[in-house]
Amino acid sequence: MRARAGVAFDRALIYATGGFAFADDANGWTVGGGLEYAFTNNLSAKIEGLYVNLDQDHDFVDDEAEFGVVRAGLNFRFGTY
Repeated sequence: MRARAGVAFDRALIYATGGFAFADDANGWTVGGGLEYAFTNNLSAKIEGLYVNLDQDHDFVDDEAEFGVVRAGLNFRFGTY
């Protein structure tokens, strides 16, 4: 679960993102940023990088997982803005 806030320049959006991260029996936080560009009113592409920090509690052992994620995506919007 993440929030995203940024600044738009014509058809480009530069943004920062952050929020709550969870997987199996671990939870933690994530933070990152990215760029999204709208080619048309219905088609955009994005690339973003995320840092994820998860804490796991296993019977008196505190285990921590940290990793990075790079995502690329293509979005299609039904309808118009």
